[in-house]
Amino acid sequence: GAAVLAAQSCLRSGIGKLTCYIPPAGLEILQVAVPEALCQQVDDEAGAAVPGWSGYSAVGIGPGIGTSPSRKILLTNLLKKYPGKIVIDADALNILAQHPELKNDLTTACVLTPHPGEWERLAGKSADDFDRLERVKEFAQQHQCVVVLKGRYTFISAPDGSNYFNTTGNNGLAKAGSGDVLTGIITAFCGQGYTSLQAAQLGVYLHGLTADLAIRDMTVEALMASDLIERIGQVDLKTA
Repeated sequence: GAAVLAAQSCLRSGIGKLTCYIPPAGLEILQVAVPEALCQQVDDEAGAAVPGWSGYSAVGIGPGIGTSPSRKILLTNLLKKYPGKIVIDADALNILAQHPELKNDLTTACVLTPHPGEWERLAGKSADDFDRLERVKEFAQQHQCVVVLKGRYTFISAPDGSNYFNTTGNNGLAKAGSGDVLTGIITAFCGQGYTSLQAAQLGVYLHGLTADLAIRDMTVEALMASDLIERIGQVDLKTA
Protein backbone atom coordinates (compact mmCIF):
# COMPACT_ATOMS: atom_id res chain seq x y z
CA GLY A 1 0.00 0.00 0.00
CA ALA A 2 2.78 2.46 0.86
CA ALA A 3 4.53 1.78 -2.43
CA VAL A 4 1.28 2.17 -4.38
CA LEU A 5 0.50 5.54 -2.78
CA ALA A 6 4.03 6.85 -3.36
CA ALA A 7 4.03 5.67 -6.97
CA GLN A 8 0.62 7.14 -7.79
CA SER A 9 1.43 10.52 -6.25
CA CYS A 10 4.79 10.63 -8.04
CA LEU A 11 3.13 10.12 -11.40
CA ARG A 12 0.37 12.63 -10.62
CA SER A 13 3.03 15.23 -9.75
CA GLY A 14 4.50 15.33 -13.22
CA ILE A 15 7.24 12.72 -13.44
CA GLY A 16 7.51 11.36 -16.95
CA LYS A 17 8.71 7.83 -16.28
CA LEU A 18 8.66 5.91 -13.02
CA THR A 19 10.30 2.59 -12.19
CA CYS A 20 9.35 0.74 -9.00
CA TYR A 21 11.51 -2.00 -7.51
CA ILE A 22 9.23 -4.39 -5.66
CA PRO A 23 9.48 -7.83 -3.98
CA PRO A 24 7.60 -10.71 -5.63
CA ALA A 25 4.75 -10.59 -3.09
CA GLY A 26 3.83 -7.05 -4.09
CA LEU A 27 4.60 -7.11 -7.80
CA GLU A 28 1.13 -8.02 -9.07
CA ILE A 29 -0.53 -5.57 -6.69
CA LEU A 30 1.61 -2.69 -7.92
CA GLN A 31 1.19 -3.60 -11.59
CA VAL A 32 -2.59 -3.62 -11.22
CA ALA A 33 -2.83 -0.53 -9.01
CA VAL A 34 -0.35 1.59 -10.98
CA PRO A 35 -0.22 0.31 -14.56
CA GLU A 36 1.58 3.49 -15.69
CA ALA A 37 4.67 2.57 -13.65
CA LEU A 38 7.41 0.23 -14.78
CA CYS A 39 7.93 -2.57 -12.28
CA GLN A 40 11.12 -4.47 -11.57
CA GLN A 41 10.89 -7.58 -9.40
CA VAL A 42 13.62 -8.08 -6.81
CA ASP A 43 13.94 -10.76 -4.14
CA ASP A 44 15.25 -10.03 -0.68
CA GLU A 45 18.90 -10.61 -1.55
CA ALA A 46 18.85 -9.02 -5.01
CA GLY A 47 17.28 -5.96 -3.47
CA ALA A 48 20.62 -5.22 -1.82
CA ALA A 49 22.26 -4.46 -5.14
CA VAL A 50 19.76 -2.99 -7.59
CA PRO A 51 21.72 -2.02 -10.72
CA GLY A 52 21.54 1.08 -12.87
CA TRP A 53 21.15 3.85 -10.29
CA SER A 54 22.83 6.34 -12.61
CA GLY A 55 19.97 6.06 -15.08
CA TYR A 56 17.50 7.81 -12.76
CA SER A 57 17.10 11.54 -12.19
CA ALA A 58 15.88 11.01 -8.60
CA VAL A 59 15.23 8.13 -6.20
CA GLY A 60 12.65 7.81 -3.43
CA ILE A 61 13.29 5.09 -0.86
CA GLY A 62 11.53 3.86 2.24
CA PRO A 63 7.78 3.26 1.90
CA GLY A 64 7.12 -0.43 2.42
CA ILE A 65 10.71 -1.70 2.09
CA GLY A 66 11.17 -3.09 5.60
CA THR A 67 14.40 -3.01 7.60
CA SER A 68 16.01 -6.37 6.76
CA PRO A 69 19.83 -6.59 6.40
CA SER A 70 19.57 -6.50 2.61
CA ARG A 71 17.64 -3.23 2.77
CA LYS A 72 20.39 -1.75 4.91
CA ILE A 73 22.89 -2.73 2.19
CA LEU A 74 20.56 -1.25 -0.42
CA LEU A 75 20.41 2.11 1.36
CA THR A 76 24.16 2.06 1.96
CA ASN A 77 24.88 1.45 -1.73
CA LEU A 78 22.43 4.17 -2.73
CA LEU A 79 23.98 6.78 -0.44
CA LYS A 80 27.53 5.90 -1.46
CA LYS A 81 27.10 5.37 -5.20
CA TYR A 82 24.12 7.34 -6.47
CA PRO A 83 24.99 10.91 -7.49
CA GLY A 84 21.45 12.28 -7.80
CA LYS A 85 18.74 13.50 -5.43
CA ILE A 86 17.35 11.04 -2.87
CA VAL A 87 14.12 11.26 -0.84
CA ILE A 88 14.41 9.19 2.34
CA ASP A 89 11.26 8.23 4.25
CA ALA A 90 9.62 5.53 6.39
CA ASP A 91 11.69 2.35 6.74
CA ALA A 92 14.72 3.99 5.16
CA LEU A 93 14.65 6.50 8.04
CA ASN A 94 14.37 3.62 10.50
CA ILE A 95 17.44 2.01 8.93
CA LEU A 96 19.31 5.30 9.35
CA ALA A 97 18.27 5.32 13.00
CA GLN A 98 19.47 1.74 13.49
CA HIS A 99 22.78 2.40 11.72
CA PRO A 100 23.88 5.94 12.68
CA GLU A 101 27.11 5.66 10.67
CA LEU A 102 25.04 6.01 7.49
CA LYS A 103 24.26 9.61 8.44
CA ASN A 104 27.82 10.45 7.43
CA ASP A 105 26.90 9.65 3.81
CA LEU A 106 24.02 12.14 3.64
CA THR A 107 24.49 15.08 1.26
CA THR A 108 22.72 18.23 0.13
CA ALA A 109 21.01 16.06 -2.48
CA CYS A 110 19.13 14.18 0.26
CA VAL A 111 15.67 15.04 1.59
CA LEU A 112 14.61 13.34 4.83
CA THR A 113 10.86 13.35 5.59
CA PRO A 114 10.30 12.07 9.15
CA HIS A 115 7.16 12.35 11.22
CA PRO A 116 7.80 13.09 14.93
CA GLY A 117 8.09 9.40 15.84
CA GLU A 118 10.62 8.69 13.10
CA TRP A 119 12.50 11.84 14.03
CA GLU A 120 12.74 10.72 17.66
CA ARG A 121 14.20 7.38 16.58
CA LEU A 122 16.62 9.18 14.30
CA ALA A 123 17.82 11.95 16.64
CA GLY A 124 16.62 11.12 20.13
CA LYS A 125 13.95 12.57 22.40
CA SER A 126 13.47 16.32 22.68
CA ALA A 127 12.55 18.27 25.79
CA ASP A 128 9.76 20.12 23.99
CA ASP A 129 8.67 21.36 20.56
CA PHE A 130 11.20 24.19 20.55
CA ASP A 131 14.03 21.83 21.40
CA ARG A 132 12.89 19.52 18.60
CA LEU A 133 13.10 22.34 16.04
CA GLU A 134 16.58 23.29 17.23
CA ARG A 135 17.69 19.68 16.84
CA VAL A 136 16.26 19.55 13.33
CA LYS A 137 18.20 22.69 12.37
CA GLU A 138 21.40 21.31 13.87
CA PHE A 139 20.94 17.98 12.08
CA ALA A 140 20.34 19.61 8.68
CA GLN A 141 23.47 21.72 8.99
CA GLN A 142 25.66 19.01 10.49
CA HIS A 143 24.76 16.40 7.89
CA GLN A 144 24.22 18.87 5.03
CA CYS A 145 20.80 17.57 4.06
CA VAL A 146 17.24 18.89 3.85
CA VAL A 147 14.98 17.78 6.70
CA VAL A 148 11.18 17.91 6.40
CA LEU A 149 9.67 17.42 9.87
CA LYS A 150 6.04 16.57 9.19
CA GLY A 151 3.34 18.03 11.44
CA ARG A 152 0.40 20.43 11.56
CA TYR A 153 2.77 23.13 10.31
CA THR A 154 5.48 21.12 8.60
CA PHE A 155 8.97 22.46 9.26
CA ILE A 156 11.68 22.43 6.59
CA SER A 157 15.32 22.98 7.51
CA ALA A 158 18.07 23.44 4.92
CA PRO A 159 21.84 22.80 5.05
CA ASP A 160 22.58 26.53 4.76
CA GLY A 161 20.70 27.27 7.98
CA SER A 162 17.51 28.61 6.38
CA ASN A 163 14.22 27.33 7.78
CA TYR A 164 10.59 27.36 6.67
CA PHE A 165 7.11 26.57 8.01
CA ASN A 166 4.37 25.40 5.67
CA THR A 167 0.92 26.93 6.06
CA THR A 168 -1.24 24.60 3.95
CA GLY A 169 -2.86 21.41 5.19
CA ASN A 170 -5.13 20.23 7.99
CA ASN A 171 -5.44 17.51 10.62
CA GLY A 172 -6.58 14.98 8.03
CA LEU A 173 -2.94 14.60 7.00
CA ALA A 174 -2.29 12.75 10.26
CA LYS A 175 -3.93 9.66 8.77
CA ALA A 176 -1.66 6.77 7.73
CA GLY A 177 -0.50 6.88 4.12
CA SER A 178 -0.33 10.63 3.68
CA GLY A 179 3.43 10.58 4.27
CA ASP A 180 3.87 8.09 1.44
CA VAL A 181 1.99 10.48 -0.83
CA LEU A 182 4.38 13.27 0.16
CA THR A 183 7.38 11.08 -0.63
CA GLY A 184 6.08 10.52 -4.14
CA ILE A 185 5.39 14.21 -4.68
CA ILE A 186 8.83 15.37 -3.52
CA THR A 187 10.54 12.63 -5.55
CA ALA A 188 8.67 13.82 -8.65
CA PHE A 189 9.82 17.42 -8.15
CA CYS A 190 13.40 16.25 -7.54
CA GLY A 191 13.23 14.37 -10.83
CA GLN A 192 12.01 17.46 -12.69
CA GLY A 193 15.15 19.47 -11.97
CA TYR A 194 14.28 21.36 -8.81
CA THR A 195 16.89 21.51 -6.07
CA SER A 196 16.31 19.30 -3.05
CA LEU A 197 15.16 22.31 -1.01
CA GLN A 198 12.84 23.58 -3.75
CA ALA A 199 11.35 20.12 -4.20
CA ALA A 200 10.71 19.87 -0.47
CA GLN A 201 9.09 23.31 -0.32
CA LEU A 202 6.88 22.76 -3.36
CA GLY A 203 6.04 19.22 -2.33
CA VAL A 204 4.98 20.09 1.20
CA TYR A 205 2.92 23.05 -0.04
CA LEU A 206 1.16 20.99 -2.72
CA HIS A 207 0.58 18.10 -0.32
CA GLY A 208 -1.12 20.38 2.19
CA LEU A 209 -3.14 22.17 -0.47
CA THR A 210 -4.62 18.90 -1.75
CA ALA A 211 -5.82 18.20 1.78
CA ASP A 212 -7.42 21.63 1.98
CA LEU A 213 -9.17 21.02 -1.33
CA ALA A 214 -10.39 17.63 -0.16
CA ILE A 215 -12.18 18.91 2.94
CA ARG A 216 -14.34 21.14 0.77
CA ASP A 217 -16.16 17.92 -0.15
CA MET A 218 -15.76 15.82 3.01
CA THR A 219 -14.95 16.02 6.69
CA VAL A 220 -11.41 16.02 8.02
CA GLU A 221 -12.15 12.69 9.70
CA ALA A 222 -13.07 11.08 6.38
CA LEU A 223 -9.98 12.23 4.52
CA MET A 224 -7.76 9.40 3.21
CA ALA A 225 -4.35 9.46 1.55
CA SER A 226 -5.83 8.44 -1.79
CA ASP A 227 -8.06 11.54 -1.68
CA LEU A 228 -4.91 13.67 -1.80
CA ILE A 229 -3.67 11.98 -4.97
CA GLU A 230 -6.97 12.55 -6.75
CA ARG A 231 -6.65 16.30 -6.17
CA ILE A 232 -3.03 16.85 -7.19
CA GLY A 233 -4.13 17.62 -10.72
CA GLN A 234 -6.48 20.36 -9.50
CA VAL A 235 -3.59 22.51 -8.26
CA ASP A 236 -1.66 24.87 -10.53
CA LEU A 237 1.45 25.78 -8.55
CA LYS A 238 2.12 28.72 -10.89
CA THR A 239 -1.00 30.48 -9.61
CA ALA A 240 -1.53 28.81 -6.20
